[in-house]
Amino acid sequence: MTDTISQTEQTRTVVAGLYAAGSAGDVEGLLESLAEDVVVHEPAYLPWGGTYTGHEQFLGLFGTLVQKIDLTKIVIEGMVAEGEKCFVTFHAPEVASGQDVYIAEQSTVRDGKVVELTIFYGEQTFTSAQDS
Repeated sequence: MTDTISQTEQTRTVVAGLYAAGSAGDVEGLLESLAEDVVVHEPAYLPWGGTYTGHEQFLGLFGTLVQKIDLTKIVIEGMVAEGEKCFVTFHAPEVASGQDVYIAEQSTVRDGKVVELTIFYGEQTFTSAQDS
């Protein structure tokens, strides 16, 4: 039981740090939170959808996301951690329209680093998705 609690606390701390770094534009902090071989799954229906592996591909994806979503205005609605898994729901305005985009992300944390992220977007579609 103690191992699960300590893993849960570590997971929550690592993921909270990831969001804090992302919303501050702290690229170094983001990379410190991510395993070198992190895997990120974006929905295939988005122009930037697909699977990204490693820091270099993550940075390319992050560069795309900051053009689409104002990450400095993330509002975390909920965070649930259990063991190595953490599920976060949040919203932030789309850059093109200013309308909120609702997002949920599932993170897996091992050895103090996020090793996998799976992203889920709400029904809001990006107004600029056709332009990408």
